[in-house]
Amino acid sequence: MKMLNQTTSISLVTICVILVHLFCYITCDENPLKEEAIKLSNVHKDIDTDRNKKLTRQEVIIYLVANKIGYKPDSDYFKDIVDGLFDEHDKNKDGLIAYDEFVPRHDEL
Repeated sequence: MKMLNQTTSISLVTICVILVHLFCYITCDENPLKEEAIKLSNVHKDIDTDRNKKLTRQEVIIYLVANKIGYKPDSDYFKDIVDGLFDEHDKNKDGLIAYDEFVPRHDEL
């Protein structure tokens, strides 16, 4: 995998924000971090089509394509986005993003 450059990293943050807000308009309660955890939980559920609480690269790709992020799946930029998401969230490096790797626990809030 090639290293992400600064432009790609900034765009990766943008993509993550889009993912969080795409389907998750939740009324803000007193704890904005808890709200973010709820949004991330909903995004994880939206992506996890087989409901095994683990995201595969294919599930992430299908989700991104379905939500028209503006890049073709065979482009290097699209691949960098997917690689960046897995680099950031696949903590145990098993090739899957588990629910607890994606959504912060209450004690992390």
